[in-house]
Amino acid sequence: MGKKPVLDDQTLMEVYRLRLEAEPDSRLFLPLAVLYRKHGEPDRAIDLCLHGLELYPHYHSARVNLALAYLDRGEVEEAADQVLRVLEVNPNNLLAREILAETYCRRGQEDKAIQEYQTLQQLAPLSRKYDRKIQELGDRGRDFSGDDLPELNPEDIGLEEISGAEDQVPEIPAELSGAAVAAPSSETLPAPSEETPEFDRPLPTGDTPDRSAAAILSILERWLDNIHRLYPVLGPSS
Repeated sequence: MGKKPVLDDQTLMEVYRLRLEAEPDSRLFLPLAVLYRKHGEPDRAIDLCLHGLELYPHYHSARVNLALAYLDRGEVEEAADQVLRVLEVNPNNLLAREILAETYCRRGQEDKAIQEYQTLQQLAPLSRKYDRKIQELGDRGRDFSGDDLPELNPEDIGLEEISGAEDQVPEIPAELSGAAVAAPSSETLPAPSEETPEFDRPLPTGDTPDRSAAAILSILERWLDNIHRLYPVLGPSS
């Protein structure tokens, strides 16, 4: 039995772009920004994240992705500023702390980088990559050029903002894991609705699932909203 095709990045990017045109305040700016970075467009990723963070200033995943995009452009100070803002609220954010360590490496502050990786060792004792980083930093024959940056993947969005609930992470719907779709057009995109989405409605089943752009978009949005329901964006404590 052959492997089923999956949604390609270009199709996903088109779906996200069309939805953002219809709903500029949607949080779908973040997965689109992640895909822009993946395809070598940090400028577009930065613009999207800056706009989204004006609407959702405590959306830590977006700020982490913004920091990564700044690093892509070599703007180390800007990247460090973004992750420091995340760590002020959530010091256990692994991605943010990895990026901070990378900014220290790029600025030649190896001692501070080692301190960050030692903290990461304590936060994730089963991971060996931080041991390797510390060893590499101690070896002055290695030049850190940022080739091994941490990545924020679309399926990881929002998951690092609250710990201790991994068993509740919504799975990617089966319809999306093996869907073959055509590029969506504006005619197939549903108009924005004021109704509250019915998160608990069963996903479509059957031998011939609806693979139109509208159906796929609906599944994507429900999956993303389920993540945000389980992992609400953290704000400053009152």
